[in-house]
Amino acid sequence: MMPSTLALMALAVAAATSKPSKPCPYTGLSGNITIALDAFCPNPGQICVVSSNCSVTNDLTSFNYVGDFTDLNKATTEMFLAPNNLISAIDATGVQTMTLSSGLRSLEISYLKLNKSLVSLNLGYTTISKWIMDQDTFDAINNLTPWGNYTNWTSETKGFYYSLGDRHGSATSVNTTKVDCDLTGGKLEELQPYRKPAIVNTNNVETKKPFTVCVTTRASNAGSSSTKNPSNVDPASTSAGASNSSIGTGAIVGIAAAAVVVLGGVVYCSMQSQKKRRLKTQGNTYTQSETARYYVGNETQLRIQDLEMVRLDGKNLTLSKVLGSGAFANVWHGTYDGESVAVKTLHHSKVTHHQVQSFIQEISLMGSFNSPYIVKLIGAVWTRPSDVQCVMEFMSGGDLRDHLEHHSVDTFSWDEKCTHIYSIAQGLVYLHSLNVIHRDLKSRNILLDVVKGTKLTDFGVSKEDVQETMTAGMGTFRWMAPEVIQDTEYDISADIYSFGCILAEFSTHTIPYSDLKNPVNGQAVADSAIMVRVTRGDLIPSFGNECPPWVHELALQCLAQQPADRPKASQVAFSIRKQLRQ
Repeated sequence: MMPSTLALMALAVAAATSKPSKPCPYTGLSGNITIALDAFCPNPGQICVVSSNCSVTNDLTSFNYVGDFTDLNKATTEMFLAPNNLISAIDATGVQTMTLSSGLRSLEISYLKLNKSLVSLNLGYTTISKWIMDQDTFDAINNLTPWGNYTNWTSETKGFYYSLGDRHGSATSVNTTKVDCDLTGGKLEELQPYRKPAIVNTNNVETKKPFTVCVTTRASNAGSSSTKNPSNVDPASTSAGASNSSIGTGAIVGIAAAAVVVLGGVVYCSMQSQKKRRLKTQGNTYTQSETARYYVGNETQLRIQDLEMVRLDGKNLTLSKVLGSGAFANVWHGTYDGESVAVKTLHHSKVTHHQVQSFIQEISLMGSFNSPYIVKLIGAVWTRPSDVQCVMEFMSGGDLRDHLEHHSVDTFSWDEKCTHIYSIAQGLVYLHSLNVIHRDLKSRNILLDVVKGTKLTDFGVSKEDVQETMTAGMGTFRWMAPEVIQDTEYDISADIYSFGCILAEFSTHTIPYSDLKNPVNGQAVADSAIMVRVTRGDLIPSFGNECPPWVHELALQCLAQQPADRPKASQVAFSIRKQLRQ
C-alpha cells in the first residue's frame, strides 16, 4: 500500500456542528484516511483523519490513504502541511497562514492554489524539487515581504519566510526544472526575485540562489492534443465530465469516491518513475502537445534529409486560421496549391534538438502510411530544420468527439455509427499489420469528412513515456489500457482496449467515466481514482440502454483486463463487417 503522501492540520474559524449521518465511502479500507469533509470531521471544513468507518481519530499523522479535499471550507485560515513528498491540487485560496514542515527533501508541489488572502508563508528548511503554480498563486507569494529569518525563530507573523541554513538544516531550495515545466506548458519564473532578507540576531549571510517555479498561463497543465480548439480545465478540479482533465507528473493524490476508490502505490510509482517506455513492438503516436517549444543544439545534426522525398515548395503554402493549439505546437487550416490542408507548426519559440528530430520522425512515419483510413501526409515545408511544418490532408468534419457532442443519441443512428466504427477498426488493422501501436486512440484523434470518410490521426514518435501521454490533456488516460497506465510492457492489444472505450462513446456520446459521481458531494470522480479502478480491473466505461447487444458484447471483449483475452483488430473488423452485411 502506498505510504502516507500528505499529512495536514487546519484551523477553521467556524462553529462546531453535529456530524450528519451520511454513508461512509471508505468501508473496506485497511487503514486510516485523511480527509476534509464537513460530513465526517467535527467542524465544517476541518481536515481530520478518520477510520474506515468514518470515525474521527486523534492521530493526524497515521494514515494510509488520502481522501477527499474538495470540500475544504473557505473559512480555513491557517494550515500546516507535513507531507512526505507530494502536495497536489488543494484549493487553499482562503488560507491566510501556511507553513511547510521542515527538513523535507525533494518535495513536489503541483497546483496548490493560493491568492491575495495569504499573509504568511513559511517554507522552513524545505527542499522543493518541483513547484507548479498558477498566476494567482505566484502573485500572492510575491506580494509578501521576504524574511530570510526562519532560522532566527522571530515572532514575525506576516511575510515570506525561508531558511538561510544552519546546524539544524540546510537552506531553503526551490528548483523546478525546465523539463517539468515544459510538460505543463508553463514558463519558468523566479519566485520572490527581489528578496533582501532581514537578518536579525544572526551571523548567517545568505548566498542568494533563485527560487525557480513554473507558472502556468492557462487553467490546465497541458494543451489538448486534438486538432480542434482545446478546452482548458483547472488541474485542481475533480470534474472530469467537461472536455479536458489533466494529470501532471507527480500531481496525483488519491481521491476517495464511490466505493473504495483510492490511489494505489502501483499507479503512483508508475507515474513518479522516469523510466522510458518498454514496448514489445515499437509504439507510435502523433500528438501536437508532445512537440517541445525550445531549441538547443546543432541543426546540422538533425536528419532533415529524411524528408527530402516529401518536401514541398513553401511559396505555395498559405496558413489561414488556427484549428487547435497545444503546449508546443499549433494546427492551422491552410491551402497548398489551392487545396485545403491542415498544417502542424511548432511554436515560434525555441525547441530542443531531440524534439525537432522527433517531429521529423513523425512526419517521416506519416509519409510511410498509405491507407484510406489514415490521415494522409501531403508533405513538409521548411527553411531551416527547426522550422519544419507538417502538411496533412484537411478533414472538413472535425473530430469524432465534437461530432458526438453536437448530435444526440436519437439523431445519430447506429447504422451510421457502424460505418464510422468499421473505418476505425480498419485503420487499426492497417497500423497493426505494420507493428505500429497508436497508443493514443481516442475520439479527438478520429477525424471525419463527408467525402473522405473516417480516419485516424496523431501517430508521432515523440512521446518519451506514459507520463507525457497523461499530461497531454483531455484526460487521455480514460482511453488507455490498464497496462499502459501502469507503464508496463504492452503491445498492439492496448489499442484494442482503447477501441472498446470508443465504442462506449458511440453508445453514450460522453467521455468515458463522465457519469461517475462522488456519492458524498455529487461531484465528478477524480481522474486519479478512475485510474486505480481501471488498473485493478473493476471499472470499465458505461454503455447506454439503446446500445445494440452485439456492439456491447464486442466492446466487452475489447475491454478485457488481460491483453491476451482481447480480439485482434482483424477479428474486430470482421465482426463489424458481418453485422453491416446483415
